[in-house]
Amino acid sequence: MNDKKEKSIPTESIAKICIICNEAKPLSFFGKSVNYKCGINSVCKVCHNKRAKEWKIDNPGKYKKNYNKQNKSENHKEGVKTWRAKNKVKHLETQYLWRKNNPEKWAMIQRNGQLKRLYGIDHSVYLKMLESQNGKCKICGSETHNGRGLYFHVDHDHKTGTVRGLLCHHCNTLIGCSEDKISTLKESKKYLELHNV
Repeated sequence: MNDKKEKSIPTESIAKICIICNEAKPLSFFGKSVNYKCGINSVCKVCHNKRAKEWKIDNPGKYKKNYNKQNKSENHKEGVKTWRAKNKVKHLETQYLWRKNNPEKWAMIQRNGQLKRLYGIDHSVYLKMLESQNGKCKICGSETHNGRGLYFHVDHDHKTGTVRGLLCHHCNTLIGCSEDKISTLKESKKYLELHNV
């Protein structure tokens, strides 16, 4: 009796021809697909990505509509959560590499997140406010933010949360230390006038 088991053939040794570039490539170069009996796409990943990018450029309206419909569905959201839970290390590595390769985009994502969380606006609204103030502090008219950061401070009412304007570091500190009390600012003015400042 022959008890020899059949040896499995490594997928890297099996070649498949891409119907786009007509090149024979290992199976690992092709994505999975339920549309084919073999379970493997007939187009290699390189050609598939290239074709997808071209379609995205040629059909911006359809792409945005399909993207929003797909990514806002509950099934998609649950699928993403499940994948991330099962692939924590890979997900973190992917995030790290993207942030490393896209520092400016990542900085803007953080910027928008901070503005949205603290003031309910995004960077585009900030830029419109700055333009309406001619690129200057709302109080002293300084063209520089006078602080360690890159932007003017977003001044807001701490009771209502209403955004009032963009201030330089010095003026924002002045308003903050006075606790928005007009009486304190008036007395400060009298004090300075008394000492001929």
